[in-house]
Amino acid sequence: MDVVQSHCPIHVIAMLPFFWGKDANVAGTRYDVYESESILDEGHRSPQQGWTAKIGFSRRTPVKFLSGLEPGLLFPQIGIFNASSECTRSPQIHLHLSESYFETHFILPLDPNTLSSAIKMRHTAAISSMSLGRAWLHDLPHKLDQAKRYGLKGIELFYEDLEYVAKDFPGETKDSSLIAASRHVRTLCDQRGLEIICLQPFMHYEGLRDRAHHQQRVAEMKLWLKLANILGTQLILIPSSFLPEDEITDDLDVIVADLREVAELGLAESPPIRFAYEALCWGTYINTWEQSWDIVTKVEMPNFGICIDTFNIAGRVYADPASTSGTTQNADVDSMMSTQRLRNTLDVRKVFLVQLVDAARLKTPMGPGHEEYNPSQKARMSWSRGHRLFYGEQQLGGYLPVLDILKAVLDLGYEGWISAELFNNLMSNPAPEVPQTLAKRAAISWQKLLKDLGARSPQAETRL
Repeated sequence: MDVVQSHCPIHVIAMLPFFWGKDANVAGTRYDVYESESILDEGHRSPQQGWTAKIGFSRRTPVKFLSGLEPGLLFPQIGIFNASSECTRSPQIHLHLSESYFETHFILPLDPNTLSSAIKMRHTAAISSMSLGRAWLHDLPHKLDQAKRYGLKGIELFYEDLEYVAKDFPGETKDSSLIAASRHVRTLCDQRGLEIICLQPFMHYEGLRDRAHHQQRVAEMKLWLKLANILGTQLILIPSSFLPEDEITDDLDVIVADLREVAELGLAESPPIRFAYEALCWGTYINTWEQSWDIVTKVEMPNFGICIDTFNIAGRVYADPASTSGTTQNADVDSMMSTQRLRNTLDVRKVFLVQLVDAARLKTPMGPGHEEYNPSQKARMSWSRGHRLFYGEQQLGGYLPVLDILKAVLDLGYEGWISAELFNNLMSNPAPEVPQTLAKRAAISWQKLLKDLGARSPQAETRL
């Protein structure tokens, strides 16, 4: 089972399974093509200096050509295949529909110098833009350069970065500056072969007691929908609120109604915008994955799903940074039971994003004796802001059972982006080498993950 995404000169955006020489009934796969001279045995060079592939599906699937896009195909219930190219020739699409399966032959006019072999890879590495350095210290183009240099493919665009880019695009209003900045950021990412996988975080939205303020946030979300469309992403991340109790309600009916309201706005967009709801481990009312999943099921919208963040899950059920041990009283048992519940109850089709990071065990509990203690915020938040680590960095103090959580989601069939959303004190270091250091650590972490999962990507290794 192989699908290709080439980064130059053709950019293929797909959550679409390709099956070479056989029928299959699997959906939701993403693969990458890396630079080399070899070509898939199942494909062949065409006179148009491209390659030809045969795709079969085990059921008849209607086809619709998308308006407003480069030549592409929409396969309902499966995903979008969109080929956009800077080449002078457009992809040639040949369709055949038989009684047993839908068969597509297509030719993409690739430059032979950039043809490459496909790697069977169901998951792709991404990173949050903020995780490469804070925006007021490290400019976005340099951070994107480092992401590309170390083989990361996707970017979670942190709103903070977009706001700082917008300062270079003064407009009549803040909104017009953000819109201009979004166009610029999209160009920056396209030039580097990076995909913006989400815009985040839309913070402190659900459950506001002040309903006039709620309406202001809804208006703000309408702007975010415009920005997402310009950026080329169809995903916005909403973390659970950690505002004080006197500002937000614990009434689930209100919380669900608020979240359904933005989901309906996103569904009206073309293409629809999805939302990933994430429980922060220090959230005021919603602080476990079980609570966020319950809300997702109650919102009951096709474009409203869950973000599985290994840090926030383990940071609640396993870790307690305010304790001398760094763990909760029954950490091992409670964590194991939580992971088993995840396996038993989660519908993987509603997992819209997976974030994978660890965190360091503190030498001094996060309390009055710790230099980073802040009495105005919860210990888990202070710990999260300064001490997250990339996966596999046990030498730096990593100790959370994040691999167990990730494996549970992967075993359920999750296929897609696995993103490193790091918060760490190093990000606020003004040293110019910080973005490179963090990007390299992220790449090493990804290689360790592939090894631990029994997979390898030699092409990515050569970038380290």
